Amino acid sequence: MTTATLQITEPKDRLFLLATCLIVLMCIARVAVRDLGADAVFSSADNDDVMRLLSTRSWLTGQSWFDMTQYGVLPPEGVSLHWTRYIDLGLGGLVALFGLFVPPSTAELWAVIVWPVLLLGALIVVTGYGTRRLVSPMAGIIAMFMIFVWAPISLGYFRPGRVDHHNVQILLLTIATFAALWPTAPTRSGVIVGAAAALSVTTGLETVFFLVGLGLLLVVQAAWNRDGARARLTAFSLSVAVGSTVLHLGQTTPSQWLHAMCDKLSVPYLLVIWIGALAALSFWALPARFRQPMPILCTTGGIAALGVLAAFPMLGPCLADPYSHLPQDVQALIAGNVIEALPLTAFAERYPLDALHRFQLPFAVLLLAAVFLLLEDRTRPAKVARAVGPLLFLALIGAMASFLQIRQAVLLAPMVPALAGYALAQPFELRAEGRDRLANFGLIGATLLVVLPIAAGERIVRALQSASDSAAIAEGEDANCALPSLLAGLDRLPSARVLSSINLGPKLAAFSHHAALTAPYHRSAEALANGFFPFRGDAAGLHSWAQEISADYVLVCEGSAYGDGAGTTLASGEQVAGFERIELGVEPLMLFAVVSDAE
Repeated sequence: MTTATLQITEPKDRLFLLATCLIVLMCIARVAVRDLGADAVFSSADNDDVMRLLSTRSWLTGQSWFDMTQYGVLPPEGVSLHWTRYIDLGLGGLVALFGLFVPPSTAELWAVIVWPVLLLGALIVVTGYGTRRLVSPMAGIIAMFMIFVWAPISLGYFRPGRVDHHNVQILLLTIATFAALWPTAPTRSGVIVGAAAALSVTTGLETVFFLVGLGLLLVVQAAWNRDGARARLTAFSLSVAVGSTVLHLGQTTPSQWLHAMCDKLSVPYLLVIWIGALAALSFWALPARFRQPMPILCTTGGIAALGVLAAFPMLGPCLADPYSHLPQDVQALIAGNVIEALPLTAFAERYPLDALHRFQLPFAVLLLAAVFLLLEDRTRPAKVARAVGPLLFLALIGAMASFLQIRQAVLLAPMVPALAGYALAQPFELRAEGRDRLANFGLIGATLLVVLPIAAGERIVRALQSASDSAAIAEGEDANCALPSLLAGLDRLPSARVLSSINLGPKLAAFSHHAALTAPYHRSAEALANGFFPFRGDAAGLHSWAQEISADYVLVCEGSAYGDGAGTTLASGEQVAGFERIELGVEPLMLFAVVSDAE
């Protein structure tokens, strides 16, 4: 980014700066008027958010940087997580800072409120200035406003309490997208693309499809070498390969540096990254007279294909289903009940209205409007077409990836506001030029893209909360019980092992001194099974299961339905042989002691 691009000299630039400040303040104000008590914040936080808090807490209290095991679940072995420790640096830094002035519990609460707000502010600024530079100041303003009104972003991934990793990924992918399309400073922007890409794939493998698409885009740009694209591709290739390697070494204990782990950044994925980087750099080995588009594309594609073929024996195991190592009954449990693992088609079949609001209608209207304007309006500057075309390409990759798993919809987040800015700015600019037909078309698009998300915001948020929660099992289960104040009330009893549904397990570990026996993470088939199967069997089966895992208590939520099994019977208040109700005054939580001499 050059200094000139940040100079605010014209009225439209001053308007842009004012709009940036106003939209950021609106986001902060919307948070400030919420109930920011622990119960309100954590009631909407999902299991991943709570486990991230536990991870940060464990690190701050002395757990090894390299040890991502949560020992508060299924002790003494604990539950191993496939997450990165790097996010704990940011969240933990806030906890440590606030801890200088307030008690630890308050410092944690403030941190989980402030962290998403900081990320959202950064996202607004990056999106606004990026869209302004690539399209126009008006497009930048609209893009920022879309972030504010588009419920899956500002009211979903970036609401207080959301501290898992998706919001970090969205910000990193947004940075990478705009840096890849930046028309100046190709070497610097290439380094930024590579660094953001490396950190995003370290944060979570969901971004792999996006990064492959981004790499393809940079290779195509380099083939024609517009705006210094070859320098950008070179800087990107080196920085993503070196950066991901350094990040892998920095988060992995040395004894496991060469281990293949298919659920996080490790040797197989580093091998793919290095193969791609070397293939992308191969055009430099061509004689100067052959550095033309087709030779470059053919050379890069050929070397990449040969490299992947040679490395396939190591890569093959990671191409299998991520849950293939689990028992068949647990695989069926995930396929039928964990919503974020569903493909878009299955999600649409199960929740047709939510799928329509979240995906088909907004994205279809947006993409059609952008394509129509791009093809119809041939008077726009060439730089705009060179930016909007790649944005549409990357959006298409995100849409296609969501057909594999609904969680891949996170890949769409960087493109939607920018494309909306382009499409919705056209009515203002075209009407000023007297081109009313296109302007009217754009106004219709504006109505659908802005009014619709506001009107359907609550529905979208509810769908998002279900789809993004890795433990969205038996939707609505325990909705009124997973509150810190209620779970803390269980501490009136000595520390014990408590069997609960999956939706209560992580919060039980976080907000009480008891050991949880359930959690929704694929590295522990036991933790998954504990939270589902025993509650859906008969009373004898539940009692036998509880004794087998040495559970002292069984915890349910009054009125919740756990299928047709003994869990539902307990939650209805009926007496069940082998379990004795413990009255603690923490309704609607219902705690039962496991009676060892049950008949």
